[in-house]
Amino acid sequence: CRGLENGLARTPPMGWSSWNAFGRDFNESVFYGTADAMVSNGMRDAGYEYINVDGGWWEGVDTGHIVRNATGHMTWDRQKYPKGLPALIDYIHGRGFKYGHYTDAGKQACNGDRPMSEGFELEDIGLFAQR
Repeated sequence: CRGLENGLARTPPMGWSSWNAFGRDFNESVFYGTADAMVSNGMRDAGYEYINVDGGWWEGVDTGHIVRNATGHMTWDRQKYPKGLPALIDYIHGRGFKYGHYTDAGKQACNGDRPMSEGFELEDIGLFAQR
């Protein structure tokens, strides 16, 4: 199958998201292993570009209260990410993928954890743009 040379995507955006397999029940080892598997099984070379961390990455998941630091930035769950999200993002990039990250534009996440990004748009954009 050949795509047109018209400047548009030749394939749809292709990637992997944690949600379908794990919901909120995941940790950093899932993502390190996924990045490695997607390289070794040829998915990256076939055009898969993204590895997406879905809901449940934040500190306070499933408690109803998302932890934000003194500057208003969301913090990651340190039990799920003992090496930290920056280390994971660097690893994913180093394996040749783009990193995708879940947030919600509303007041709360699907599970009721709050506050999500509404009212914290500038803080969250700054956090997500750091890497």
